[in-house]
Amino acid sequence: MFKSGTGFWSVLPQLDLPLFDGGTRAAQVDMSEASRREALATYEGALQSAFREVADALAVRDGLAERLDAQQAQVAAAAQSLRFAEDSYRLGGSSQLELLDAQRQLATAQQALITLRLVEHANRVALLRALGGRWTRPTL
Repeated sequence: MFKSGTGFWSVLPQLDLPLFDGGTRAAQVDMSEASRREALATYEGALQSAFREVADALAVRDGLAERLDAQQAQVAAAAQSLRFAEDSYRLGGSSQLELLDAQRQLATAQQALITLRLVEHANRVALLRALGGRWTRPTL
């Protein structure tokens, strides 16, 4: 570049791109733009699905809280009814059948409460998963 005897200095960069490529580069740009739009649509779909799952889990959770309160009240009422039936049976005012019926009603109400609690725990797991948390097994 700086040798004596050369008639000129070459400091210009060289371009090594073809001037006419038959639209190949434009097609590649269009293809990458289409891929980008597809990836964006997939991402938006996944995001909307996640929001829907969280909203569904929260709606179920709100309904479960009300149902749990009502079921706990029913268990308390059945327990009170059983106490009355036991007292009445002990004093001779009712039959053993009425006592057994009160026990059955309490057992049914308690079973329904247990089932609702199971549903509540399953809903918590679903909400945790929808929020992106991981469910790991506890180590024993």
